[in-house]
Amino acid sequence: MDSKVIENIMKRFHFNGSGSLLYWQRIQVGNKWCLTLEGQPFLPTADRKELKQYRNRCLKHSNYWVGQNTKVDQEWLAGLAAQEGIAYQRTSRDHDQFWGQLVVPVYIDKGKKLAGVIELAMYHPGEDYAADYLQLSNLLEGENLATKALIVKVTYENDTIKFPLLSIGIEYLWENVTMRFFKRSVNQQAFLIKYVNRSGNWTMISSDDDLQACIADLNNSFQIRMFIEYSPYT
Repeated sequence: MDSKVIENIMKRFHFNGSGSLLYWQRIQVGNKWCLTLEGQPFLPTADRKELKQYRNRCLKHSNYWVGQNTKVDQEWLAGLAAQEGIAYQRTSRDHDQFWGQLVVPVYIDKGKKLAGVIELAMYHPGEDYAADYLQLSNLLEGENLATKALIVKVTYENDTIKFPLLSIGIEYLWENVTMRFFKRSVNQQAFLIKYVNRSGNWTMISSDDDLQACIADLNNSFQIRMFIEYSPYT
């Protein structure tokens, strides 16, 4: 893929603060592949040495192997996005997170082949990068490219909401559910989040481990269907 396409996307991206966009290009080597920043587009919002230093630190991950039967360092968020094929974020809610990060896989051939990963690195971490994900998704679509995220569809009574699950944690899930349905904080003890597992059984999600089990049960799907049940006596 022509790097100028990624450059055009970066130039049209609207930053909400001081940060940079980096592009990790996928390089195929035989039956294996890796990601590299070397010679790839890089767009900082300003001439801050910290933004360039961050990119230089990331360069040490260039040419690390990614893919099937490969264990990716969980701290390398771009590698994790490439390995799992979906977008991830790290925010001010994450422990000891000094930078805000959003990593978005880039697909060609109508979403069939991974071309690389766009990383948004923010000098001050924000609370959520869902709006930035949607902005990048739209910019990619405008260039006949695509991205993927884990999409959650939640139904409560007669209403259904849909949003990207960029942080894999029950707190982030609950925050999105309560604020989108109720526009305020609610007593979480009065509500249950459930989904139907692969065996057809209703299963409750009440912890990070439950959510991880739900994701593992997706069977290569990028969409989770959940339901909210009001249970005041729980």
